[in-house]
Amino acid sequence: MNIYSNYFEWTLKEKVNYWDDFYINGLDEYNEKDTFKFIKKVIIDDDEKVFCKRRALQELLVLVYKEQISVRKIIGFLLDDWDGEQDASLECLRLKYLSLFIQKEKEDIKKILVEKKEDKDYEIKSEANYQLGLIKVFEANDIYVEEEYKKNMMEAELLFEASKENDDNRIDAEILMLICKYLVNSMCFNSQQTNELYKQIMSLIWEKAIFSFNEPSNQVYVGISRSISKLEMIKMKDVEKWLDYRKEFNNLCLQFYELKNVDYKEDFYHNKIINDVSNNLVEHIVEPIFKYNYKSTISKIDVLLELDDISDKEKKFLMYLKRTITNDNISSQNINFNFMKSIYPRVKEEDIENFKKQILGPNKEVAIYEFMKCTKRYSYEGLLDSIIIACIKLQGNHMYRKASEDDRNGFIRDLLDSMEYSTKDQTRWGTSNTGKSAGEIDIMVYENNTPYAVIEAMNLSALSVEYINTHINKIFGYDTTGLQYNYVISYVTAKNFSSFWEKYKIHVREHKYKYELIGFDDSIDNEFHYSDIKVALTKHNRSGNIVNLYHICVKIPE
Repeated sequence: MNIYSNYFEWTLKEKVNYWDDFYINGLDEYNEKDTFKFIKKVIIDDDEKVFCKRRALQELLVLVYKEQISVRKIIGFLLDDWDGEQDASLECLRLKYLSLFIQKEKEDIKKILVEKKEDKDYEIKSEANYQLGLIKVFEANDIYVEEEYKKNMMEAELLFEASKENDDNRIDAEILMLICKYLVNSMCFNSQQTNELYKQIMSLIWEKAIFSFNEPSNQVYVGISRSISKLEMIKMKDVEKWLDYRKEFNNLCLQFYELKNVDYKEDFYHNKIINDVSNNLVEHIVEPIFKYNYKSTISKIDVLLELDDISDKEKKFLMYLKRTITNDNISSQNINFNFMKSIYPRVKEEDIENFKKQILGPNKEVAIYEFMKCTKRYSYEGLLDSIIIACIKLQGNHMYRKASEDDRNGFIRDLLDSMEYSTKDQTRWGTSNTGKSAGEIDIMVYENNTPYAVIEAMNLSALSVEYINTHINKIFGYDTTGLQYNYVISYVTAKNFSSFWEKYKIHVREHKYKYELIGFDDSIDNEFHYSDIKVALTKHNRSGNIVNLYHICVKIPE
C-alpha cells in the first residue's frame, strides 16, 4: 500500500495512529524526495488537522537530524515554501525550528523572526521575541570584548521580557530574562544582585516543573541554570575556613568540572549556547575568583601535588588552579572595577585606574603597596553597605528577636569591628539632647583616631514621634564638627512594616531639624531591593555646607 497516496483518504484516527507509529511504518523503503514531498503536503494542506501538521513538522526535523532528509530542504521549506496563514501553534513551531539553523541562513531567518515580532497574534509575537533572544545569547557568546558581551546580553534580556509580556504563560522567557540579568551582574561582580536573581531563577524553574507536568523542560535554561548553580557553589567557598585542604580542593574540582562540562546533546545550536555560557562563566568570573581569592593556597597546592596517591583528575585541576593563581599577565582589560570593588569596597575608581597604570610599570611592588593602602580607606557608601550587612545578620539571629537596644547596638558594633572599622560605643562625647551634659553615643566610627561617623539606634514598636525626634536631635548634638554623613537605625517590631515605613518617611520630611532640611531622597532604597530593610537620606544645610543623615529602618522578626 502506498502510504503517500492513501494517507489523505484515511480517517483522523488512522492518521493519528500513523504519526504515533511513524518509525514502524517502513520509512526506509521510501526515497528522500517522496518522503519530503509527502510531509510537506501534509503541513501545507488547508484541510489537514493541526495535530497532524505539527507531528509531520516534528518528524521532518527528526529525519533531518537522522540525515535522511537534507538540511537544505527543511530550510528552503520553512523559509520560502511556507504558504498561507497557518495556525498559531504551528507557526510558533516553525519559528522555533528556523532558529536551530541560524548559522546556515542567518540574515533570512532573522528577517522572518523580526517580521513575526509584529504579528497580530500574541503567541506568535511571543515566540518570535523568544527565539531572537536565544539568537542574541548565541551571538553574545562569540564576542570577546566584555562590554559588547554585556550589551548583547542586555538586548537579549529585553527580547525575553517582550516575549513574556506578549504571553503571560512564558515562564521560560521570564527565566531566561533573569538569567541574562544574572550573567550581566556576574560580569560586574555585583554579588548582592546575583544572589537575589539566582533565588528567583531557581524558584521559577521549580514553578515551571510543577505546572509543566509531562512537558519536556527547556534544555537551554535548565543547562544554563545548572552552570550558574555550580558557579554559586564556587563563589560560596571561604578558603579562610578550610581545615581539610585536600577534601575542599576535591569539592572545588568537582564543582568546577561540572560547571565546565555542562552540555546538551540533542542539537548543536542549543548545545553551543549552553557550553559557551559555561565557558564565559569560567573565563570571566571563576578564574578571577581563583586568582584573587586563592593566592594563600599556593603552598597547600604544592604539598598536595607531591602526594603519591593523588589522582590524575586532582593533579590536573590543581595544576590548572596554580597556573591561574600565579598568572602575572595583568592587563588593564583584566582589572575589572566592579570585581575589585566587590573584594575591596573602600577603593575608588581612580584607585583602580592608577593601579592599572602603575602595575604595568617597572615597580610593581610600589603599585601593590599603594593600592593596598587604598583598600584600608573608609568610604561612607562602604560604611552604609557594611551597616546594611550587619542589619541583615541581626535579622537572622534569633538571640536578638527580643533584645534590648544596647544588645542590638553591641551586635552591630561587633560586626563593624570585624569588618575592620574602628568603633567605640557609649562614649562621653558632644552634648546631650537637653544640652546640659555630655551625651552617650551609641556607636562612633573613627578613622585614624578621628571621628568619621555617628551611628544612633533605637527600638520602635510603632511610630513614636517624640522618641524618634529625640534620637535624631541627639545625632546633631553628638556631631560637634559637622561630619559629612551620619546614620540613624530603627529596629522596628511594628506588625505592618510597610505602613510604618511610609509614615516614617512623612515624619522625617516634616521634622524641624537643628540644621535646615534641604533635600530628601528615598531612591537609595532601590539599590538594596529588600522588603524588610528600608533606607532614605536627608540632606541638611550646616553653616553653608551640606551634611547628610541616612535613615535605616530594619524589621525585627517576631
